[in-house]
Amino acid sequence: MAYVTKKIQSPVRSVQYFNYFPRFFLRPYGKVEGPVLMENRQKKMSPINSEYLVRPKIAVSETAEIVETNVRKSIDMIETLNMVMVKSTLRSTEESCYALNNKNNVECTEKNVKMFFTAIARADVMLLDDLEQFGMALYITASHLRMVRAIMEDIPSYATKLTVCDGTEKQLLKAPNMKNLKVF
Repeated sequence: MAYVTKKIQSPVRSVQYFNYFPRFFLRPYGKVEGPVLMENRQKKMSPINSEYLVRPKIAVSETAEIVETNVRKSIDMIETLNMVMVKSTLRSTEESCYALNNKNNVECTEKNVKMFFTAIARADVMLLDDLEQFGMALYITASHLRMVRAIMEDIPSYATKLTVCDGTEKQLLKAPNMKNLKVF
């Protein structure tokens, strides 16, 4: 008779830096169709990618830091970005891309590639740096705030996924409501 032993996994102590949940929602290419649905956030949340399941107090602190630092940076950038220059740069780059996109079924010529490279070469490097930083700051802030919102909108589901081991999760599991979530 064979005995089957069940491997008991020890709880995750912390989420590794490059496993955090925002990276699961950011597309590496293609059109951004819209925001990630709240139910998809809860489905994707796991102890491997969310401190909210492993160390909720640390997660709240990290979210607060993200909001504090990135909101200030974003507001500063909104006030200092030259929107005329931003629109001009983005439009000229977009116009140069039509023939390069295989989905448009247009023959791409050397002239089209040159037009694209010219648009990129004319773009102000500091402006591109600012746009990239602005986009990242907005994305990481919104992603963390939306995860908190997803937890608040489905506390029972969140409570069943918790992996903390200090006993505080028992009250939330017994009565999964906003009052116990705040204490947690």
